[in-house]
Amino acid sequence: MWKPGARSIRVSRCQDSACRPGATLIGTTAFIGGDYDEQSQSWVARVRRGDGTVRTLRPKHVVIATGVSGIPYVPELPGLSQFAGRTLHSSEYDDANDFAGQRVVIIGTGNSAHDVAQDLHAHGIDVTMVQRSSTTIVSVDPSAAAADASYLTAPTLEDCDLLSMATVYPDLYTGSQMITATMKELDKDLVAALNRIGFRTDYGEEDTGQQMKFMRRGGGYYLNVGCSDLLISGQVGLVQYADTAGFVAEGLSLTNGDVVEADAVILATGYQTQQEGVRALLGDEIADAVGPIWGYDDEGEVRNTWRRTAQPGLWFSSGNFQLCRIYSKVLAMQIRTELDNG
Repeated sequence: MWKPGARSIRVSRCQDSACRPGATLIGTTAFIGGDYDEQSQSWVARVRRGDGTVRTLRPKHVVIATGVSGIPYVPELPGLSQFAGRTLHSSEYDDANDFAGQRVVIIGTGNSAHDVAQDLHAHGIDVTMVQRSSTTIVSVDPSAAAADASYLTAPTLEDCDLLSMATVYPDLYTGSQMITATMKELDKDLVAALNRIGFRTDYGEEDTGQQMKFMRRGGGYYLNVGCSDLLISGQVGLVQYADTAGFVAEGLSLTNGDVVEADAVILATGYQTQQEGVRALLGDEIADAVGPIWGYDDEGEVRNTWRRTAQPGLWFSSGNFQLCRIYSKVLAMQIRTELDNG
């Protein structure tokens, strides 16, 4: 939370429907844009307060902590404009009761797609998932739990965090392959059953698993809390995107001439890159100067996250609670150092 007199502000994603795409909130205040003043080495940040007035702030540092997922990615799908029903992105999904008595097609098979499908099914709604690319499937227990087993065995939380931070990329890569090999064995029956119904699975690049997928691209996997079982039993339908011909007014047309009738289409198609979020907030020049955010660089470091970027005074914090808990301290110390030396 920004306070009067502070020399840095932290921004978070806008939840106000009145905000433009990519806008962010500081408390109840919308961030509407900013520029960097080279002469004063500070930001000229413009915010719109709840009463509609615009205020200009001049912090030395801005931290964008909107997460890996920012602006929804909405692909151009053949015929979707002809579909007569409701179309929405998974980020807009709120309540299964909004779809009572309807038939829903979900595009995508990542975490969001599975979770929405499971919620709809639990409310008695007919739902079909469309798989566009292979997906890493991991059971929450025992597989995902095994990946964090060190947090149950190390003497203290601080010890676990130190081990996590001190692991260099080559060891992290090898360790991920070892953990994934264990997951393969633990989940072999689940994955085999999914493969039998035509669901395509993978184990990530060179079998490094879902955690490395998250660190590279922020998606492409599902931690099974029950939807995989619904797919296997046929309670949730499955269609391969390669078998579709495009949308028609009634639903999704298949290459064999059949139509998966639908009243609504939910696009669980992920999000644009964080760099595009910067572009929406701060313009092309700053977005291009910063470059890609998240994913590993050639040195095995997470790109432009929790460390200095090419744009002075601009920082990024992303990831799950574990990563933010650890690396927010690292980020804060760097900003504190710059403020003390500035």
